Amino acid sequence: MSDRVALSHFALLVALLIVGSCVVGVGTAQTQYSLDVDGSLDTPDRTVTVEGQSFEISETARVHPGTPITVHTTGSTDEFYRINLRNNERELWDYRNTLSGTETSSFSTEEMPPGSYVVSLLDSDGNVVQIQPIVVSGYDVSISTEDTVTAGSETEFTVTLQTNQNAPQLDSVEVIVGDDGSTERLTATKTGGETYEATVTFDEAGDYRVFATAHGTDTYNGENELIGLSNINSVSVTSGSNGDGGDVGSTSTPTTATTTSSSTTTTATSTSPSSTTSSESTTTTTSSKTTTTTSATTTQTSTVSSAEPTTTQQSTSTVSETNTSQTPSTTTTTAPFEGIQLLFVAFVLTGAIYRVRQL
Repeated sequence: MSDRVALSHFALLVALLIVGSCVVGVGTAQTQYSLDVDGSLDTPDRTVTVEGQSFEISETARVHPGTPITVHTTGSTDEFYRINLRNNERELWDYRNTLSGTETSSFSTEEMPPGSYVVSLLDSDGNVVQIQPIVVSGYDVSISTEDTVTAGSETEFTVTLQTNQNAPQLDSVEVIVGDDGSTERLTATKTGGETYEATVTFDEAGDYRVFATAHGTDTYNGENELIGLSNINSVSVTSGSNGDGGDVGSTSTPTTATTTSSSTTTTATSTSPSSTTSSESTTTTTSSKTTTTTSATTTQTSTVSSAEPTTTQQSTSTVSETNTSQTPSTTTTTAPFEGIQLLFVAFVLTGAIYRVRQL
């Protein structure tokens, strides 16, 4: 009996633990918060400190004076959350404190001095969850860039400013060049009016983001206050290893062909009616020469040696024509005098045979 009671108590304890764990799980579910501001631009990552907390920032919103700042948020539906708008002195400029779920809030810029601001999202406990930097433009900034440049060559960027109403004093203009791994800030030089220039040399091929900023004399977050921001331009940097002439560093070895022709001698013999034999020799001689082909009269023997090519073969043929006489045919003609000699020889032989028989 006691065993059954103990078993029942154990089962009840397990059930209570399961129910308790489910309740705790529901109670500790985290609310997903999000913050987005119209006019945000992708910028190189940097650290911004707000209300004692540091945040990694990869976007900055740009708003023209007189245009409202529009903020989209998502937060808890069970409790109110809020957003604060602070100026470059970290003073609270405006806020919305009764937000729930998905909200869109608007802040007027009619009375806002141009410069740097930050909007922050706070949960129901007052903890800063997300932030977004904002610049109310004291200067409209534009930058001229090329779409494609070659690594190792100097590239010039031209920045143009347009002053807005109530613009603060300008301290400097910078050109920011960055990729996924690094960011370089260049101080632009004034060339006249509101035009500035900066020159950069890209050491490596790749895709880069380039934009320009205008900075005032006041400081914010340890730097001169941002009072103007251009669009973000993309620049593709090529290695420049290939050109119109083909691959760089390619070499070719031409083929060397040697043709050797042997000397040919032709002898023609003819018998004249006076039984005189005359010999006429026709000799054709060609010297050995690189990449030379020579025609011979009767017989031609060629020996060709070629070097193995590396890339391409180049051969030059020089044809030498030597005029040679056609080989004459040999003809033997019997004259009348030779016939008389033969008759005399026959007569002598007949007489000799007759004498032998008489003996």
